[in-house]
Amino acid sequence: MNKLYFTTIFILLTNLSFGQKAPLPPKPLGQEKNGKSNNGNTQRMYGEQVETILPKFDISLSSSTDIKSIYYFKTVENKLVQLDTTITSEQIISLTKFNIFKNQIDPKLLDSLANKTYKFNEEKNYSEAIKTAQLILDKSPNNITGQKEISFAYKRMGQDSLSNKHFGMMVKIITSVFKYGDGTYDYPFLVNNFFEGISIYEAAFRCKPNKMTIMLDKHKRLLGAYNGYSSAMDEILIKYSELTHWKPQLKKGDYIEEK
Repeated sequence: MNKLYFTTIFILLTNLSFGQKAPLPPKPLGQEKNGKSNNGNTQRMYGEQVETILPKFDISLSSSTDIKSIYYFKTVENKLVQLDTTITSEQIISLTKFNIFKNQIDPKLLDSLANKTYKFNEEKNYSEAIKTAQLILDKSPNNITGQKEISFAYKRMGQDSLSNKHFGMMVKIITSVFKYGDGTYDYPFLVNNFFEGISIYEAAFRCKPNKMTIMLDKHKRLLGAYNGYSSAMDEILIKYSELTHWKPQLKKGDYIEEK
């Protein structure tokens, strides 16, 4: 992936003030599977049709338990708590993978807290929104919804400095998720819980999905499926998130099965 893409994503999302519109994020620059493009390079700009190959995440889980490693889970958590945006995409994704592997994520609880936080913000009960969003971040510090909603509430309460810090961390997390997944069926977003996919729609695509479901695909992956129309992009967006770690909490009937 090209550094220009991530720089542009950061600029676009950072310019997104609450209640205002911002330019759409570009589609990622990518390497074609055949290694060629119209101009002879392996990269194409936004607007050109190209099938991308996303980088493989190759940080081992053992790095998350190695106290000397920059991927040690406590080190990563501390950076997130301190809202340290020098944190890398790899550190952010390593924590998600570690928590999933160690079964330390309760997607159902996180979704419940996310719904409450979202409702509090809609009702302009910003103090309760902050308290509930903080509960999300205590359990899932690299949570997009937690960072997004607490930033929104602080903004509405006139605490711009705190709002901007949480907003900057949200941008960092979304950028990390986009680096290793594009939301397609083959490369779903790696997230902690279902509601994070909704937050990605709102923050990155400026729309809300109007159709959502949980599906077990033919590969036995549990996917969150989101379908929404973006008026800014003038197209229907269909995106997926990886939620296989939620499966043990569900039973047949809680999700549809791909034929």
